[in-house]
Order: sequence, then C-alpha cells, then structure tokens
Amino acid sequence: MKNWPERVMLLVVVLAAVGYLLFKNPIRFHQTVQVNGLTMEVPALWTPVKDPGEGMVIALRREWGAGTADVMDRTLFGKKQQPWTTNEARHEQAGLVALQAKDGRFTNPRFLDLNAGRFTAACEEATVEGNEALTCYIVGTTLQFSYLGSRRSEPAARRMLASLH
Repeated sequence: MKNWPERVMLLVVVLAAVGYLLFKNPIRFHQTVQVNGLTMEVPALWTPVKDPGEGMVIALRREWGAGTADVMDRTLFGKKQQPWTTNEARHEQAGLVALQAKDGRFTNPRFLDLNAGRFTAACEEATVEGNEALTCYIVGTTLQFSYLGSRRSEPAARRMLASLH
C-alpha cells in the first residue's frame, strides 16, 4: 500500500504523455487532404510526400510498410481538360493493360469498379512482383488514383479512395 502515490504519479505521467501525443498527432490520426476541391481521408500511418513529382496533386507513403498512393490530375498533362467519362476511363484501362502486357513483371490484370465517395472509379488491378498495383480513373472528376504496394496495405488505399467527397 505504501507505493500507491508512485503508482498514481506514473498513471498521471502516462495519461499526460498519451494526451500530448494525441494532440501533437505524430501517428497522424484523423488526417484529410484536399484534392481539387474534394476531401480525402488518410488512414493512420500514411504520410504525405513533400515533393510528389510532376503531374501528381498528392502522394502518400505508408510508414512502417510497403505502399504508395498517388492522386494525379489529368489537366496537368495538356489537352485533356474535361472530367473522366466512363468511355474514356475504359479506353485508358485497355491501354494500361496493353502497356503492362509488354512488361513481364505484371500479371493477373482485372477490371473493377470501386466506390470513390459520390463518384465511381473505373479501376484496373494487377500483380507486380508480388505487390498490388491499382489504377483508378475517377469518373466525373479529372483525377486518377494509383496505389502500389503490399496486399496488407491495399485495403487502406481503397478506404482512401472510398472516402473521397
């Protein structure tokens, strides 16, 4: 019973540390990013890349794991200034599969439509040397969402895409 003040003090210190970490957000809880007037939720342990590269609006990388997610805007590449239509997205998917077929590292391509918030994303998924590659054209916007990384991190990337609003 004589150690109870030390235990209370330890509990107070631990609670203060947890409160401070949640306030400072080093694990990046409750992140959102703005992409062309839309908001996308970013799961914990994903970090924005400071200089995402040419044509990319935002790039995110998975901390302590394999995975990158990128959002590109087609208006940054010249002529294509209009939002993706379903037909254009399907055409791009077919071109992407043809390009991947020339590279022996890509296997098992498949087409799927995913929820992208209030939009539909026309997606192509393939396996690349044991990793997953997912490319989605978000119909009704000028955005393209891409993920490359492990199967374990792919559900988080799909949640990001689904959170677009």
